[in-house]
Amino acid sequence: MQEVDTTIDTIISEHRELRNMIAALRTFLEAARPEIGAPGAHTWATDFAERLVKLHDKIFRHFRHEESCGVLEEIERANPAAAAALESLRRDHDRMLADLRALLGAAMVYGEAKPLEDVRLRRWALSILSHLEEHEHEETDLIQETFCRDLGFGG
Repeated sequence: MQEVDTTIDTIISEHRELRNMIAALRTFLEAARPEIGAPGAHTWATDFAERLVKLHDKIFRHFRHEESCGVLEEIERANPAAAAALESLRRDHDRMLADLRALLGAAMVYGEAKPLEDVRLRRWALSILSHLEEHEHEETDLIQETFCRDLGFGG
């Protein structure tokens, strides 16, 4: 159980780090892109793309860790009722990574064209961030529900 506890602590810590990265990207997206000629205008799209690359890399490593460390299997073993939810979360991994890569590609094209603003790109990014937040929240809930119940604290 010690190994599982350490793995769970790592995953929960990664979830916290991902929430912080998502919050920082949301804050970045709340501000309008600076007008051409204003400070930061020429680097805005590059900054956006850099943030997306860092988020993608972190999420990629996080998902692969979850898939390979055995904790998802341990949740399924300890909480058989969670099997369908776990399968949905597993399928979400590749879909969310593909969405992030597509968004990154669009952000790079957007940066090359240097238009003033593209609200569709911003909405798309915020939608992906919301999906990531929901996904991580569901995983955290499953972990807490499973292991608290396993310890006699849950329903």
